[in-house]
Amino acid sequence: MYNKTYYSREDLLADLIGKIDALDLNKIESAYEMADNALFDKLLNDGTSLFFHSTRVCKILIRELNQIEPELLISSLLHEVILHCEEINSEILTFNFGSYISFMSEILNDDIEIFAIKNNEIENIQKISNRVPLEDYLIMKLAEILDKTRSIDPTINFNPMSEFISLTQNILPFAENNQNQKIQYLVNNIKSEKNRFFN
Repeated sequence: MYNKTYYSREDLLADLIGKIDALDLNKIESAYEMADNALFDKLLNDGTSLFFHSTRVCKILIRELNQIEPELLISSLLHEVILHCEEINSEILTFNFGSYISFMSEILNDDIEIFAIKNNEIENIQKISNRVPLEDYLIMKLAEILDKTRSIDPTINFNPMSEFISLTQNILPFAENNQNQKIQYLVNNIKSEKNRFFN
């Protein structure tokens, strides 16, 4: 089953060797190791490791989007760490990987729904774009949502459509209007996952 798969260190390195420089590759490998140590024993509701989820988000970026920007890949591996590991905070991430990764990790797990109608959408968008490119945030958030929607098992989930809607209802209407090809790819693939729940 999809939710039991993960992106191995060996596959990750094989996909990147020769495409990025050795220093960046070393940072990505260090992020992989940190995520493994911090998240492997943290379990999702389906009993699988949260670490598996983080590696699959990284895999979506590399293999489906041909996205090999090191900061995005590191963010994908570490985006759950601050929320789920008490020993690691934003200062530690900043010291080891830089402020971009630390900030991206914070906003991807922000309790405030960035695009929820009840919030000030313009203010929240400005909060992001002052620190990281908005399209980077959208790619990361949508890749995470795509992995989560692919992991929904309609044979054991009581109400898969309800879970799908809760994951997508705020960000999809906003992302649909963005013309970036990678964002549109993610939006279309997220939408296609909904069809599984009616088969």
